[in-house]
Amino acid sequence: MKRIFKTITLAMTSVLLLSSCGVVRKQDQFVLSTFFAVGGSADKQQYTKMLTLTKESGINLVELTFLSGQALDTALQVCEEIKLNNIAQDLTQYSGFGVDVKKSLVIMQQQDIHAVGQFRGSKNKAR
Repeated sequence: MKRIFKTITLAMTSVLLLSSCGVVRKQDQFVLSTFFAVGGSADKQQYTKMLTLTKESGINLVELTFLSGQALDTALQVCEEIKLNNIAQDLTQYSGFGVDVKKSLVIMQQQDIHAVGQFRGSKNKAR
């Protein structure tokens, strides 16, 4: 028991010493995210309620996964309106899940740029 106490004391002393010397970096922010934030209904009113409650609960990033194209578009519009960060997965275009996997990479990239370019903060505006 004494050994455990000494080890914990030493560890805490080391952390305090390092943090007082500026060696330990303090984190400015962190991400709390959800996986599969909304279902596949594509109901804008329902998505607005769900995503607003999610944001108000302190979650600052939602993952929009396994949604149809229509549901994803609706969820992205709502995220845009309520200013909620997201990671989107479009099963028809991204990740190789879609039916058009055999499309050339250039065509898929052009579609991706067009789809994502309409949302704020995107560096790749639709051309």
